Amino acid sequence: MANIINVKVTNDDGSARISDVIAGLEWVLENKVNYNIRVVNISFNSTVAESYHTSPLDAAVEILWFNNIVVVVSAGNQATGTLYPPANDPFVITVGATDDKGTTSLNDDTIASFSAFGTTADGITKPDLVAPGKNIIARLVNTNMGMAKSHPSNVINQMYFKMSGTSVSAPMVCGAVTLLLQSEPGLTPDQVKYRLITTANKTWSGYTATQAGAGYLDIYAATKTKTSASANTYTIP
Repeated sequence: MANIINVKVTNDDGSARISDVIAGLEWVLENKVNYNIRVVNISFNSTVAESYHTSPLDAAVEILWFNNIVVVVSAGNQATGTLYPPANDPFVITVGATDDKGTTSLNDDTIASFSAFGTTADGITKPDLVAPGKNIIARLVNTNMGMAKSHPSNVINQMYFKMSGTSVSAPMVCGAVTLLLQSEPGLTPDQVKYRLITTANKTWSGYTATQAGAGYLDIYAATKTKTSASANTYTIP
């Protein structure tokens, strides 16, 4: 069992200032022991293109990473082009989206047309891996939320809402991280990242390294693999 802590940093339409997000991440760091916080999901990006060397948002997520908190971020929904902080950070796990066509088979899965990918200004190739992100149905807090009001056709009923975007792909990877840490609490963020990218599935017909990174999230393979190897051991630009 895992507890989910909601750290609200945006308004009802999903927008926020970078300073608000950083304040939320600072709260996570200050309270990580109190709530045993091991993984953070960030399903939004900055609108300012910036090197991870100078971005305060990238600095904030790296501080969490180096304090033993796995950070999972959405790649963005602008397809090709610039990857904005914190999706451009080399340490964190950046997640792109697939379209599973509403079937259980991987044979018809493709990269979602909106899923961001590319090489950052610092020479970092993203995303790290991909997960389902098209027409995902999840719980709706209430129908008065900004997203529900802006997209009424996506409201399934009083309890459920349908969404597409890398914002719904990233939480799926967070779920996999949670399972890994549940079985092996001593894993570091770099070890978790290594497990996920080395077990990602490359055998589906829609796979391309450019758009999908290491491949499709494979939770079963990740949880069944035992290794102490670490990602991010290469020279970071």
